[in-house]
Amino acid sequence: MKLEDTHARVAELEHQLDLSLTQWQTTFDAITDWVCIIDLNFRILRSNRSCADILGLDPRNVVGRTCYEMVHGTMAHIAGCPIPKMIETGKRGESELHLPDGRWIMVTADPLFDDRGFITGAVHMVRDITKRKLIETALQENQERLRLAAEAASLGLWDWRLDLNRLFPNEIFMEISGLSLDDANFFTAEKWLSRVHPEERDAVKRALEEHLNGTSPKAFIECRIKHPEKGWIWLSGLGQVIERNRRGEAIRMVGVHRDVTEQVLASREKENLINKLERALADVKTLSGMLPICSQCKKIRDDQGYWSNIESYIQQHSLAQFSHSICPDCAKKYYPDLKIY
Repeated sequence: MKLEDTHARVAELEHQLDLSLTQWQTTFDAITDWVCIIDLNFRILRSNRSCADILGLDPRNVVGRTCYEMVHGTMAHIAGCPIPKMIETGKRGESELHLPDGRWIMVTADPLFDDRGFITGAVHMVRDITKRKLIETALQENQERLRLAAEAASLGLWDWRLDLNRLFPNEIFMEISGLSLDDANFFTAEKWLSRVHPEERDAVKRALEEHLNGTSPKAFIECRIKHPEKGWIWLSGLGQVIERNRRGEAIRMVGVHRDVTEQVLASREKENLINKLERALADVKTLSGMLPICSQCKKIRDDQGYWSNIESYIQQHSLAQFSHSICPDCAKKYYPDLKIY
């Protein structure tokens, strides 16, 4: 091979190398997370351009500095730094850190090995997760408000994963329904229906099926269930499917239940009282009209032709009760020596 050909070959290889390095750097800088290469002394050997977005620093100015100095402004690594854990385990270290300026970052460190398998450094990545943490915080606050509201109203909340046959209930639902953890960890419609009172079971099954197949927008159910300690209790509940698979099958349903045993019993007692009053009113009405009464003994003839004294007749046809006394005229006539009045 001629010397000119060798020079040309070397030049081509150098060009390919430069092109490869440029493409690598372009890809490296395109990563939106701050990625840097560090040695075991936490010193930054290389950095992409995202450090300008996350730290507000020129990437050329961070090379040769320690990562803890650049990120935290400290003279040593802080508690929670993932690099010591990576060095100890030889595996990725990861942690979420809250910065003094209020931001949240996720920090990871993946080990770099030499040919002998020894760790020589790490690929250190910093990602701004402030938005995610704000959303998580807002979600946690909403969940806490919902929990407090549910406790104040004695509402049992549940999240049913039909695809997993698992129920995720709050403590109130566990208490009012009498479900055990084993029941919740393997929960099916058939298992729940087996606890529903036979008189309401078909209606509950129909309401549930109509909602699961999309016929009804929500499932409203009021029924009796068998509580292991309290016996039959009344529950009122509302549920809704919030997730379906590609075939349209319900895979997640959420809802709320409330123990309405006292209300149902009170309502039934009220109905019984109304019925009794209505019957009493009907009995009183039977006393209206013309009543045949003996002019001498004052007995009354009933519809069957039997004669009864007036007290017996009124007690049979009304709710009235009698207490006996004596009027002033009779007291004077029959007991003139007694000063009753």
